[in-house]
Amino acid sequence: WKFPENPKAWPTSQIIIGSSGVGKTHKVIEEILEAMKRKKKKRKFLYVSPELGIDKTLKKIVNNKKYEKWFEGLDVGDDAFDEWRKEQDFAGTAEDYWEQVVEPTLNDMQPGTFCVLDDSPDSVVAPMLRPWLIKMLRTGRHKSIGVGSIQHNLRGGKWTSQSYSSVKWVTLFPRGGGKGLQVEFLAEQHGLQRRKARELVEIFGDTGRWMTIHQWSPPVVFPS
Repeated sequence: WKFPENPKAWPTSQIIIGSSGVGKTHKVIEEILEAMKRKKKKRKFLYVSPELGIDKTLKKIVNNKKYEKWFEGLDVGDDAFDEWRKEQDFAGTAEDYWEQVVEPTLNDMQPGTFCVLDDSPDSVVAPMLRPWLIKMLRTGRHKSIGVGSIQHNLRGGKWTSQSYSSVKWVTLFPRGGGKGLQVEFLAEQHGLQRRKARELVEIFGDTGRWMTIHQWSPPVVFPS
């Protein structure tokens, strides 16, 4: 799986789910860096995270002049919010931060941009970011805006429910925890017998770091 060659083409949508430390952010960053290797016609990326300045996996690309024309980071964590309030010299609320910083950045994305939302539930603007995510999963295709949602739980309630009926790709990590939920997901979402679903999860856990499911017809499961 790679981003389309045409940088203005819809980069599709995906959700990446796994426990802490399994390599969710690493996988996404490697995909972005792979796209950056193209000498011409690079697409743009927006990375939204409450840990933008402290996640070591992001250091290779955040604030890197080599990628600054195509990659933008947006910090939605507590420290960035507090720093913004100091700069504004007023006791702004999370709603103010959303309206003045986050929402304008999201609305300014060009066609072909791929927006990554990493650990959104931990964001200071989570109440505003969730409905935006749900809407973009349904309508982003019409604007050629792709969305990648990185989550911790397969059953993440409103943070994940819309994804399964909208995204093109679901990536899970069989080597991490929650194998039982992954089996249930394959059985419920794609009609596999639980015995077969359990076999697949075990196979992918033994042979690769993650497995990606093509959600649209025809459904396909492949390792990476």
